[in-house]
Amino acid sequence: MTALLSLLFAMVAMGLALRRGWRPLACVGLGAAVLFGGFLAELLLPGAGGAGWAAWRHEFEQSLTATLGLYRQWGWDEAELRRTAAWIRLLFEDAVFGWLAVAATATAGFGYGLVRRLVTVPGAGPVPQRSFGSWVVPDGFIWPLLGALGLLLLGSHVSGPYTLVAWNALVFIGSIYFYGGLTVAAFLLERRKAPRIFLIGLLLAVAVLPMLAALLAVVGVFDTWWDWRRLRTLT
Repeated sequence: MTALLSLLFAMVAMGLALRRGWRPLACVGLGAAVLFGGFLAELLLPGAGGAGWAAWRHEFEQSLTATLGLYRQWGWDEAELRRTAAWIRLLFEDAVFGWLAVAATATAGFGYGLVRRLVTVPGAGPVPQRSFGSWVVPDGFIWPLLGALGLLLLGSHVSGPYTLVAWNALVFIGSIYFYGGLTVAAFLLERRKAPRIFLIGLLLAVAVLPMLAALLAVVGVFDTWWDWRRLRTLT
């Protein structure tokens, strides 16, 4: 219930921001912040409609134990299983707040697409639609990325929450740059008038080959300096 109310509030907030002339990225950022707050409340506050943090962690550990038990029956090496479990806990349990931020941003992006069709700007009419390939990641995102990498390096030498904070930040920032790399690919496909099925095929390939997602994130990072599409003035 909390998540649904947050989505409603986010869409209302994005609609009001659009009418005030906010740029699309600012509108999505506002909606993502509202949604992230709702997701946090549902995860951390049992009374807000969610199961609560302790219950979620218990459920996560149960699922992980059951999955590892299945692989153990298939004859996986025990040391390999322990390493795999450690990585899964690091990437999903420890970085859960980063994934919540990813989910909030993605949901806000889809919500913005709907709100843009419903809202009219006074004196300007409907909000114009931009092609997917024309979106760019703001240059300023490179600084949080460098800061997260610095925290990760610090956490490898100094005890404290640095590594945990760094992983959460990297999950979120990495997803933003993955989106940036995907828009570069979409732009190249659009310029060559390739059917949209090629972009759908790329998304399916990412689901099968996670390393492709990392490659697209790298493309998004380097687009900050190279600006292959010459679109920085549109943000």
